[in-house]
Amino acid sequence: MEMNPAAAQMVSPAHSTSQFLPDSTLVAAKIQEWLYYLESRFRGILPMFGKLPDLDQEKWMRTQLDGELDIAMVNIGVATSNILQCDVPILTRHLAKYYPLASRGPLKLHPKLLLELEAGIDLDHPAAPAATYLSN
Repeated sequence: MEMNPAAAQMVSPAHSTSQFLPDSTLVAAKIQEWLYYLESRFRGILPMFGKLPDLDQEKWMRTQLDGELDIAMVNIGVATSNILQCDVPILTRHLAKYYPLASRGPLKLHPKLLLELEAGIDLDHPAAPAATYLSN
């Protein structure tokens, strides 16, 4: 029995739904760009925690940090669920692991972490803080 040509076209791999989805390499590149951007934000924000004058400002900054860490986790989840290859920067990894454990009370950063953040990373690195963060 011969298949109807219209039906054959519908089940053809050339007409799969994947043609309507973005190319996975583009998605991976966009996720990587977001992860590096968020890493640069974390590198800019975290050293400021020890310099805040009051707890209200720290609460506000923690709310911002929570939101940005959530965005990073969503992007990492999208990448892993779609088997995309992305580099998760080290500070983002540490925040994902330890930050939820420190969600109560003032945020206390280990002195070695603060030294590492102050030393910075190569300005050519994609996760280097933007010049506007460094000028504050």
